Amino acid sequence: MSDQIQTTDSAAEFRPWPFFVLNDEFLPESGEARLTEFLENLHRVGFGGVFIHPRPGLITEYLGPRWFELVRHIIAECRRLGMEPALYDENSYPSGFAGGHVPARIPDAVVRAVSPVFGTGPVDVPVSPLKLCRWTDGAAGEPVPREEIIDGDSWVAFVEKIMEPTAWHGGFPYVSLLDPQVMPAFLETTHERYRAELNDDEWNSLRAIFTDEPHLPAEHHGSWSAGLHFTPWVRASFKKRCGYDLVEKLPGLYWNSEESAAVRFDYYETLHALFVAHWAKPLEDWCGTNQLPLTGHYLEHDWPCPYATPGHMHLLKYMQWPGTDLLETYLLEGHDGGDPQNLAATLPGREAQALFFLRQAQSVANQFGKERVSCESWGAGGNDSAPADWLRIGRFLIVHGVNLLVPHIAPVTIRGSRKTDHPQFFSEITACFDHLKPMNDEFGRLCEWTTRGRMENRLLLIDPLTTGYCLSQKSDCLGMQRQYDESLRPDFIALTQRSVQALRSTTTELAEALSEACADFDIGDEYILEEDGRVEEMILTVGIQHYNAVVLPPLLQNLREPTVQLLEAFVQNGGQLVAVRPEMAWVDGRAADWPARLDAAGSVCWVASADQLIGKALTCVPPRAASESGFPVGFAHQRRVDGDRVIYLFVNSGAQDWCGRIALAEAGDAVPLTIPACEARVLVVDSAGAVSIEGSSDARPGWTSCSAELETVQTLEKNTWVIDTCAAEINGERFPEELVYSANRRYWEASGLGTNGWHMVVQFRDQMFRRARELSPDVRAVFSYTVDVGEGVETAGWELAVEAPELWSVAVNGNAVDFSKGTAWRDVHLRRVAVGEFLRAGTNEITMASSEFDVRQEIDQIYLFGDFALEPVESGFRAVAPKPLGLGAWKKQGRPFFDHEVAYSFDVAWSGPVHVQLAREDWSGAVVRIETACESRLSYGPAVDETVQVGDDRRVTLKVTGLPLNTFGPFRVADPRPKRAWSIQWSGPDIPSGTLPGNSYRLMDFGLFQLPQFSVEGNGQ
Repeated sequence: MSDQIQTTDSAAEFRPWPFFVLNDEFLPESGEARLTEFLENLHRVGFGGVFIHPRPGLITEYLGPRWFELVRHIIAECRRLGMEPALYDENSYPSGFAGGHVPARIPDAVVRAVSPVFGTGPVDVPVSPLKLCRWTDGAAGEPVPREEIIDGDSWVAFVEKIMEPTAWHGGFPYVSLLDPQVMPAFLETTHERYRAELNDDEWNSLRAIFTDEPHLPAEHHGSWSAGLHFTPWVRASFKKRCGYDLVEKLPGLYWNSEESAAVRFDYYETLHALFVAHWAKPLEDWCGTNQLPLTGHYLEHDWPCPYATPGHMHLLKYMQWPGTDLLETYLLEGHDGGDPQNLAATLPGREAQALFFLRQAQSVANQFGKERVSCESWGAGGNDSAPADWLRIGRFLIVHGVNLLVPHIAPVTIRGSRKTDHPQFFSEITACFDHLKPMNDEFGRLCEWTTRGRMENRLLLIDPLTTGYCLSQKSDCLGMQRQYDESLRPDFIALTQRSVQALRSTTTELAEALSEACADFDIGDEYILEEDGRVEEMILTVGIQHYNAVVLPPLLQNLREPTVQLLEAFVQNGGQLVAVRPEMAWVDGRAADWPARLDAAGSVCWVASADQLIGKALTCVPPRAASESGFPVGFAHQRRVDGDRVIYLFVNSGAQDWCGRIALAEAGDAVPLTIPACEARVLVVDSAGAVSIEGSSDARPGWTSCSAELETVQTLEKNTWVIDTCAAEINGERFPEELVYSANRRYWEASGLGTNGWHMVVQFRDQMFRRARELSPDVRAVFSYTVDVGEGVETAGWELAVEAPELWSVAVNGNAVDFSKGTAWRDVHLRRVAVGEFLRAGTNEITMASSEFDVRQEIDQIYLFGDFALEPVESGFRAVAPKPLGLGAWKKQGRPFFDHEVAYSFDVAWSGPVHVQLAREDWSGAVVRIETACESRLSYGPAVDETVQVGDDRRVTLKVTGLPLNTFGPFRVADPRPKRAWSIQWSGPDIPSGTLPGNSYRLMDFGLFQLPQFSVEGNGQ
């Protein structure tokens, strides 16, 4: 690994802690052993801890006696291994409903929403609307009594709705986190139960508890539903707080008017105050009292849209370890934007929205001296994502404040529908799993560096959140219904939040420009400023941080009254304030000339544009790191003062290498520095101004090309054949061959249970088993998989892998297959046995039969392994005689589903140091391991650049490992954009359910495509 930063044992606790996903049935005789093995494997590859995370598919009853036995076992095994155990507070997310236990206890606290309904004439006018208005000129007009609506009258009615029960909530609606009943019930159900079940040693071993995306939904989760969070408690609290009835002003939340800014400000400020009082503060208090740090994140990606999470930065103050998430893995490569993360189109190296919300969390940590900032990382990144993606994004996260990476996710099993639960997966099902330790070691080392000392940023950028309150026009969301297939629409988020798009893009791009200029800045939240801001001479102090200058971003229009008063005091005392004067100014959503108030208080530097704003800010607070050649797109730094030394972390997230001289405020001469694309360097300046560089690569001047010959291409693994279609016969009715997920749906519908009980479903208590027992479904079914073997193909040694074969009668061409002595392949439930003696040339039938439905059964793809090649045919693939492997894509050489290791051996005509290079387009896969008789080195790429010692045998072997997309899919994606994964990509409404020609499968090109470049010292003689 060319850019590996060596780690030490002291960095162990800073290595990533993945979500350790419990999504299976854990029987007493085998469950503990499986969990122990899984934890040992995570530890072996360098993970530092785990968050114990229930997920859909969990068969063991959540919060039942067996659940706590498993938790105690995990804690004990983590202690034995030197890992950090931590809890996850929900089954599954968003936090608050406790897998259905909370709404089951307090059904009157479920989410209610207010939504507009439109119509014409007296027909269908709601009987008891909250408010009924005439619809005039594209907006709500004057109120009108229901009985006065006549034919031809257009109207809009505001109606109250209860959130529909969903399988994701265990069959219940979500609960309103603003209701004072909810937090006590949630704590009693989850946190208090854990505390009661665990002894003091076990409890004190826990390092944190994670809360995931608690928010304020309406009809649906997220910010894009047509309605707004509106319960009787919200209505009463609003009237008490604001002095008027919100119902009378509901149109202002949807359409612009003279009073809409004020109504929106009052509404979202009320929601925020209730969120703090009834969720964030009591949760922090409980965790503090019980000495368990609270971490996790809110829905920060929507910022500054307040519909679901008004004011997440202030809420982070109430976490001991504030956090964020950053999912999917195409990030920083340049993209056209438009995805559920709300990230805009951008150039390689840039993610302005992500940078901004990362800096929000980092700022809270800086201002309150919080030791950790967490990030739920890489989830839903797709089976086509690789360690190079995780490194690129991970370094970006760390330089912008994260020092606890939480990989999403490490599932104990991928049986059935669980393999579609937002992969990629950090577990043994990924062929490169054994090669992850150098990556985790680097992350541990970088995170350790960035927890030493403290940051001392001098520039404060005011967060224009409350301007977002005033601008957010909920009518953007009308006509948008949250459907799973719409989560991939490029314009979905943009359309539902277009009223704040300009504010969002302008502010985040400003922060990005400051970062690329190496400005040291934090973000100032108005609520935090009110509670913890003070003026000390010419300095604005927030918590423990001291700022020399304050910047108001362009398009900021609204300020809260306490903010105006604080800024007045700041400029009155000679503080430096830089801003673009707004055309319209509000205080608390009401027209007010706060710019004139600031002018009256002292000297304000008003500028005309964002560029001038940046220039003036950098004049007020010159960067401590600078280069005459400038810094490239995607460049960022973090500076920390650690006693008598200063630590700089520099990350180049851009697509081009950067080389130059960098001047540091604490050092004498400028330092020559090279940072390749997407890599990191740590510079340490001692008290004498001397600079040392961690993680630098050795220069190789004077090396010349060396000839080499490709001798062999070999693999130690049998070829893989995935069969993802089958024909069902259920209770005597035959169905045509179809995608396994469609066949599975038929099977579960025939059982009377409606649909797969483990696919995106949270089981409340043991309801899936209870319902099955009540129905006693007598379902006789046979599922037939067809495989075509060409003439002359030798099938000796072929093997078959089937999921949970103990639940089925499995046969090959009518011959019963005994799986009792089968071995596990990738997953404990995927059992593999020899079946070659039962196969023959021509059409073969593999059947899975059951005479009684079992809720643990799921129809899924099956796998064959053997010495064969595959060629595409009209329906899938056919096995033909094996072919020798050479340079080029494996899928074009008869291995379309293969993702294991292939070894390319070269005679390099040289012994001694040899430099090996591959351009990023010369190979494709997860990792390249370079082996000689003397050593082995690992490269994650995307370009390979390694020097190895070659022995007297003059042999160099490059071993390329593939990625799991070609083995686990999805193979037939309607929207094939790379490095993002949602369950609908396997079996959504746009996925063809019939058979598919082999040439139409979505498969990647893995392999070595070009000969490496070998070079040696001197002239190679």
